[in-house]
Amino acid sequence: DPVSGGPQPLARWEFDGDFNDSVGNLHGEPAGSARIEDGALVVDGKSFVATPPLERAIGEKTLEACVQLDTLDQHGGAAISIETTV
Repeated sequence: DPVSGGPQPLARWEFDGDFNDSVGNLHGEPAGSARIEDGALVVDGKSFVATPPLERAIGEKTLEACVQLDTLDQHGGAAISIETTV
């Protein structure tokens, strides 16, 4: 980031009205019942948002997500992940 001199984000999804990447072109597509509600992504454990594949290989990475859980009884899944296409 500009203040600390750290790396710039590759992508950012703010879910403030759409599934678009506000930094690049990794715009999301909702699957299942994924939806935006009051400026937040809402998923049910089966739904998700998928993006196109990354255009370059990555090594080290930091993933950051702000989440709100309905209950603390949720199991499995991930708030954010990177998967291979192979």
